[in-house]
Amino acid sequence: MLGPYMTVVCFSLKLKFKIVETMMC
Repeated sequence: MLGPYMTVVCFSLKLKFKIVETMMC
């Protein structure tokens, strides 16, 4: 996996779309 990159993406998603977090992370 991309590791750190995915962590940043998930963090950004949490801030913008808190529902997406549950689906993607």
